Amino acid sequence: MGTIVSRIDALLAACGCVEQSVRRLYLETRLFQTGIGGLLVTLARMLQSELLALLPALQSFDHDLLKRRLLVFLPNPAQEPTSLTSYQTLFNMVAARVEMAWHPVLGTPLQDCLLEALLADDNLFHRKAEVAPLEAIGPGLIDAYEGLLAAYSTLLHFDAEGIMTTYQAINREIIDDLRRRELLLEEALEVQPLPRLQALQPCPLADHRFSPAERAAAALKSRLLEGPTGLELAAALAAFFSTYSRSELRNYLAFRWVADGRGGRLLGVHNFQDVRFEHLVGYEERFHELIRNTSAFLAGKEANNVLLYGARGTGKSSSVRALLNGFHEHGLRMIEIDKEQIFELHEIIACVRDRKERFIIFCDDLSFESDDTSYKPLKVVLDGSLEARAGNVLFYATSNTKDLVKRPRLREGLEWSEERAILDEKRGIDDRFGLKIHFTIPDQALSHRMVLKHAELRGLRTPTAELLRQFRIWCGMNNHDQPSGRSARDFITWFMNQCAGDGESPPPFRHEA
Repeated sequence: MGTIVSRIDALLAACGCVEQSVRRLYLETRLFQTGIGGLLVTLARMLQSELLALLPALQSFDHDLLKRRLLVFLPNPAQEPTSLTSYQTLFNMVAARVEMAWHPVLGTPLQDCLLEALLADDNLFHRKAEVAPLEAIGPGLIDAYEGLLAAYSTLLHFDAEGIMTTYQAINREIIDDLRRRELLLEEALEVQPLPRLQALQPCPLADHRFSPAERAAAALKSRLLEGPTGLELAAALAAFFSTYSRSELRNYLAFRWVADGRGGRLLGVHNFQDVRFEHLVGYEERFHELIRNTSAFLAGKEANNVLLYGARGTGKSSSVRALLNGFHEHGLRMIEIDKEQIFELHEIIACVRDRKERFIIFCDDLSFESDDTSYKPLKVVLDGSLEARAGNVLFYATSNTKDLVKRPRLREGLEWSEERAILDEKRGIDDRFGLKIHFTIPDQALSHRMVLKHAELRGLRTPTAELLRQFRIWCGMNNHDQPSGRSARDFITWFMNQCAGDGESPPPFRHEA
């Protein structure tokens, strides 16, 4: 039994070292109050407390006590959570993050999760670094932060899987010893194999477009894995937070608002639609208006909320999305919402109000029936209330009509003043948009330009006259009485599939002047 006792002593020493680091981090920052850090705290404490309780039993070799302790180690739904079930919970959380990770995973899966937790931590040093250079941070705060990084490094190299494997090996030796002595007869008492943290694998990232923040975070995580280097590492972290801020939201360019049991949260869009203004044809003057307004917004100047309205399929939504591809390196981010989420606008804005980035909240195809009152929260957000409008948020919407609220059918016998009041109430939402951009129905010449542009983008090489003839036939077959950019794109997709279906390569494209 002496070998087992010495191995337990080694485990106690490792867990005790980790627990000291955890206690300091837990008391002096918010890093490990929830999430993965909380599970590590639980795991370290349970290992230490249970092994400490086991140690006297091993030394005295009191078999009844030893048997009771073994029952605590092994999974039993009727008992309190054990260190083994804590490890399983830890594994589940790490697996959920790593297996669905859309960033480069550095170090072990557990290390990467802890590194991501550090870069998302909301502590005083990180908050100060967002708004001030390192020279403006108090020396006392910098010294404290360097000490925390040293404690964090200890935790970063905590081998939870290795410790649990050793822990199980000790259990297995004890069980075998008791069975040899015929002191333990229950066949069910078996040590189950552990799920392996090291065997987790992230998503393939070959086609993923990494943001500047993701690339900078990967470089910083590599430095953290090398170990603490005092002031140099603190300075590198301060520079990172000064540029990219401390939230996980920095890793995404676009977001959706998702309701859950706790209210709602912003969910990052991994692969945002690659739409660019050079892909769009025919509305260059409208694009310039949109770009000028957005450029002023990004420069910290006054800018307007925007309503893009007009004919269907003319590129209203695409032009808004093209803004993100053109301006994301200047700090532009986008949050796409549905009309039904208008009621949650205050909560959405609260998530991003004080962030460094600038956000466009985008609602596509926005309109309201005459008896629908859900537009009222939007009026308040656009025009402000007692709380000033967030300086880093604008609202862009698209609609097929300039009047977002359909005109109500008025009752007979209304006074002119009553009729005017009702109409003003319904039209009030339209007036909150300082910039309204009209997309008109394209004429034949413009629709033909759109077809040729989409053919060029897809690498299609077909004589112009033949391509436009096929386009007219396709519009008639599919009842496209109002050709647009969308119908031009859909036609090119159909045409290329037709060529592929005939077993032929698309014929060469010659753009005839």
